[in-house]
Amino acid sequence: MIYKDIEALVDSLVATHKTNDPFALCEKLDIIVLMMELPRDVNGFYANILDEKIVYINVLLDDELQTAVCGHELGHAILHPEITATFDNAYDRRKARQYEAEADYFSAYLLSIDLEGRQRDEEQQTMKIRMVLQKLRRQLFQKYLHPWRLRPGELA
Repeated sequence: MIYKDIEALVDSLVATHKTNDPFALCEKLDIIVLMMELPRDVNGFYANILDEKIVYINVLLDDELQTAVCGHELGHAILHPEITATFDNAYDRRKARQYEAEADYFSAYLLSIDLEGRQRDEEQQTMKIRMVLQKLRRQLFQKYLHPWRLRPGELA
């Protein structure tokens, strides 16, 4: 999906529901949000089970990251509602990277919207999108690219 299409979709959602809060949007769109303790390396995930859209979010994350993760998983629920999390070959993994990038952008754009009715400054919005994406990437880097690093309390 083209990023401008994602922006148009998010703008429409926010205009219709008068919120950019991903938790509130999930509620309005009948997407179940389950807050639960997940493994440390899992921020959250989206599942479509028997036509029920479900977002799982790790309660061990701070509030700001929970919100960003909820936005990311909401992005999957809207942009890729039927996709499963199984990617078995190189083509699937490439598609997975594309889907993850789209969901990241969906979340970052959603959280960058100014609901105060002020005209958005494109430069400011771009900076906010980059900040949200940077935080998500830093979190993912720490969890997935450095699995050999011990966490406090873990044994070698």
